[in-house]
Amino acid sequence: MKQTVNRQEIQQLLTDPGYSADDRDERLKQALTVLSSEEADAGNPDGERSKLIADIRREIDRQAIDPGERSGDR
Repeated sequence: MKQTVNRQEIQQLLTDPGYSADDRDERLKQALTVLSSEEADAGNPDGERSKLIADIRREIDRQAIDPGERSGDR
């Protein structure tokens, strides 16, 4: 994954049927790692980045709770 992540890339990841549930979960975790690292290195919080981090965490949690979503049943 690139060293920068934006909301559009995350939206594409979530809607692209080419990813298996496990691949999607792994890519979300990679994006979260990149964004969290950027947040820590920045010195001051960025509102959009912080919101994207929170949104990704919610999506990871939601997918863990809802196995139907993980299998691609939308």
